[in-house]
Amino acid sequence: MIIEAERRAEQRGEEKAIVALLGRLFARRIGRRPTAEEERSIVERARAIGPGEVEDTLLDLEGEALVRWLAEPMRPS
Repeated sequence: MIIEAERRAEQRGEEKAIVALLGRLFARRIGRRPTAEEERSIVERARAIGPGEVEDTLLDLEGEALVRWLAEPMRPS
């Protein structure tokens, strides 16, 4: 039980770091902070494809294209 609690705390810490870094980049690109749903999508995508890939996409896509990318379902690998 203690190990599971530690693992969950570590995951929450990772999520906060991802949202802090990539969420800030999103805000600079879009001009607003990400919504809660967009934050979840950023974290899920960072876990699935890696934070570097998400960062590249945040830099490559602009405006509505970026918002659409975060809103669309992730494709299975």
